[in-house]
Amino acid sequence: MLNNLIEDKNFIIIIGAPRSGTTWLQTILASHPKVASTVELTLYHCYIRPIINRWENEKASINSNKWNLGIPFLYTDEELNSFIKKFLNDVYDRVLSINPTATHIIDKHPGYSFETILIEKYLKKVKFIHVIRDGREVAHSLVRINKEMGPAFGAKNYGTAINTWKSYVEEASKLRGQANYLEIKYETMMQNSNISLKEVFDFLNLESTDELIKDLTNKFSKENMKEKSLSQQEGVKINPSHYGKDDHKDSTFEKFFFNKVAGNLLIELGYEKNTSWWSDGILKDTIAIIEFLKRRLLKEL
Repeated sequence: MLNNLIEDKNFIIIIGAPRSGTTWLQTILASHPKVASTVELTLYHCYIRPIINRWENEKASINSNKWNLGIPFLYTDEELNSFIKKFLNDVYDRVLSINPTATHIIDKHPGYSFETILIEKYLKKVKFIHVIRDGREVAHSLVRINKEMGPAFGAKNYGTAINTWKSYVEEASKLRGQANYLEIKYETMMQNSNISLKEVFDFLNLESTDELIKDLTNKFSKENMKEKSLSQQEGVKINPSHYGKDDHKDSTFEKFFFNKVAGNLLIELGYEKNTSWWSDGILKDTIAIIEFLKRRLLKEL
């Protein structure tokens, strides 16, 4: 194992709200000859973060003389940090084994949006790519995927879906202004894949040619991704529901609801110009507002 892998290799971390095109981008980048990748690892928010949170809670208990329990009674902060580094090294060494000559390792999960500080602590040469998609499309996609794949996926209702999109985007956007952060819109990638990918490769300092970008764009078109159930690692199929189509026309109530919860963010990102975007006329607007107040009173939102 390369002992200093997490310090020596270039890391690409893709963040953003679920259902925003992060898997599509990872799949394309994973096909670059200098990139090693695998499926979503859930590494930081599901493994490293719980360990650190438990450590801090137990250490606080010991220091306050409330209760002597847990491994902080036996280990130091430095020893825990060393353990985590070894674990990360081992995980990413296994990813690197998929493409041993790679100069870059890519890892992604929407949950990483909330762990960027933690990631920067351990990965010395890391760059973040934040994929942003219109929150209205994301919200409906989250509700659909929940119905198709079960309660562990997506969002159970439209209100939860809106808040999910808002929280992930706001958290990931905290990196704005850093040199290791790139923000790219899903819609731009769909409309101008070649230009978008060129920008991404340049940001990552990965060599690319017009021919390579064209080949990747064709191979991983939305149609091919869906038809062949392509995923981030060759030979691994992805659930077809992941590429389902969201044919939904927003009702006035849904538009009002979205604007109420996350309209300012929608405008900030350039998806709408002002807060009146949701209006469908006095009658429909009034009915939508009354419906919203009624549902809120009944605690259905």
